[in-house]
Amino acid sequence: MKRSSCVALLFFVAVILAAPGILAQMPEPFSADYTHTTPQKDMIAGKIFFSAPKMRIEMNRGGREMAIIFDQSTRTTLMLMPQQRMYMEFHADQTNPMAGQVPRPPMALDANHPCPTGATCGKQGTETVNGRVCDKWVSKDGDGTTTLWIDQKLHFPVKSQNPGGETWELRNVKEGRPDSSVFEVPPGYQKLDPGNLGQRPR
Repeated sequence: MKRSSCVALLFFVAVILAAPGILAQMPEPFSADYTHTTPQKDMIAGKIFFSAPKMRIEMNRGGREMAIIFDQSTRTTLMLMPQQRMYMEFHADQTNPMAGQVPRPPMALDANHPCPTGATCGKQGTETVNGRVCDKWVSKDGDGTTTLWIDQKLHFPVKSQNPGGETWELRNVKEGRPDSSVFEVPPGYQKLDPGNLGQRPR
């Protein structure tokens, strides 16, 4: 996946976790399984945990487990490597050298009007997606058509389809606040300096 995907993801997190004044309705806490399908039909699957101001995304790529924790209150990102029992920490002004390995959730600035500037956008009724009642929004701009299905209870996109063929989807949604431990570095993990990849952790 391109580096731009991570940039979009970080922007998404910054917006979705920002002050309540930016959003008409702050997303509710939840956990779920997700699938992310690229335009090349490659699929990434994992779990997502959300409880403002934090979000955690887990994945397994090529047998390598990884978890990314975003904290908007501190503007930091933690990248956990469970098999190595290591982690790296990135701040908002730092470049993440492993950016291309992060899937991109759909973007929704406002559950009541998730329309980017300059796009023709409208609500196209209500549909049930994976057991969740959603408002369907269709947006058209110079890049093509983007469709979002936004959960009426969570105020969070359950599914999205982008012009290039990229799809994001949630299944097995569990409402409620995840255990706080999922947003923390587990005991015994060693911190790895991103600038010293390949060297011994400190």
